[in-house]
Amino acid sequence: MNLRPFLRRSSHARVAARVVALALIAAVALPHAASATNFRLFGPGPRYAAMAGAFTAVADDFTGAYANTAGIIQKTSTRVGVGYQYAYMDLTAQGEADENGAGTDGLYLGFVFTLPFIDWLKDRVAFGYNYFQPVDYILSLQVPAATTPQFVLLEQYPRANIMHAGFATDPLPWFLVGFGATFNADLGGGLDLKPGIRSLNGVASILTTVDQESKALFSPDVGAFVKGNELSSSLENWTFGFTWRYRYQLDLQIPLTILLSGIPLKLDFTSTLLYTPETYTLGTAYHFGSDGVIAFDLAYNRYSNFKSPSLVIDTDIDIPILPLELKSGPAIDPHFSDTWTPRIGADYRVYAGESVDLWLRGGYSFDPSPAPKQTRTTNFVDGDKHILGIGTGITAKTLFGTDVSKSNPTFNLTFQTQLLSKTRAVKDADVPPSNPGQPVITGDGVVYYLGAAISADTSVP
Repeated sequence: MNLRPFLRRSSHARVAARVVALALIAAVALPHAASATNFRLFGPGPRYAAMAGAFTAVADDFTGAYANTAGIIQKTSTRVGVGYQYAYMDLTAQGEADENGAGTDGLYLGFVFTLPFIDWLKDRVAFGYNYFQPVDYILSLQVPAATTPQFVLLEQYPRANIMHAGFATDPLPWFLVGFGATFNADLGGGLDLKPGIRSLNGVASILTTVDQESKALFSPDVGAFVKGNELSSSLENWTFGFTWRYRYQLDLQIPLTILLSGIPLKLDFTSTLLYTPETYTLGTAYHFGSDGVIAFDLAYNRYSNFKSPSLVIDTDIDIPILPLELKSGPAIDPHFSDTWTPRIGADYRVYAGESVDLWLRGGYSFDPSPAPKQTRTTNFVDGDKHILGIGTGITAKTLFGTDVSKSNPTFNLTFQTQLLSKTRAVKDADVPPSNPGQPVITGDGVVYYLGAAISADTSVP
């Protein structure tokens, strides 16, 4: 973990600032943390990503548990998929490349199946699960100061694992409901450092103890799914979906104690990371029989509750005389606004052969930035995103002379790009000249995503 607090030092001493920086940079990487970030940015699989997330009224494959938990019971088949993704963020702030967007990759899996009940519950309760795991780590985060030019809604998203599970049932033939959650465990750790640093009285030996904790999280979601053909003949080819997803945020706490010649310095660092807003999504889809689908989604994102991810520093220093000044870091309200995100996507079988079927997919989404013009001290340069996806699926009917049509093994490949509109803001006159965004703050970039998966579905074509 790389944490960059903002501390102010007097001209007489630099002791605590060096110790704090060293302790935080070396702080233990949090194990097994989960977040909703990567799924919000790219989705839980390549078909979802190819359709630019327009999946609320589809949700019929191994990614359905996250897309709309209610949709997983629309079919009684078992669906499973495993895959790989690579994401690269070519981001530029103040005319300089942002190294935090370097390429990251990860593995994901998902499955859906009906529970083996009998009698009136037979094939009426389904369970689904989706999981994403970065290849090189469990969680990797950076927390720069709010004044540092940064893409706060992009950079951290592919760097944390994510889990989602849900159940669905069908109380009515045409109406399906589901309940799910994204979650993690209560995590903690510690680190002891014994650096020798120079103070006014020479070299002092300091014992630094860092305890950090990530509180247990449980972020629920609810889904509803309507099968138009069961409701009315005029809706034969239509499905409808709705999801509500509660906000997800990882609250980091680092109480820090520094012993300077036996005198305790107590600091408390807190931060809100990997924020995913509370979201309401409506979707509808028109199905071309078994040949394909075109889908539309509209999501309302409550970003107005967004908290700055920068560290908030509270101090408790009980020292009568010390040539040191530590300023508490206040929580800065980023003043984010709620947004609407429209999505459209399609998936169509363009070739049906004796041994293989070929599918083409595509989608577009416009995801406006919730960040206001950065005329004050913060420098969140995330811009509006134009999201374009394209993909293909090759479904085998026979494999090495064996009939595999009952399991529908499919190789899925997707490329997606997210184009960030250029942001530019002139700082207010009272913003200090030392602010990195003064006098004008700019940012733009492109995000590239490549996803591949092998999936299977036991439904009969």
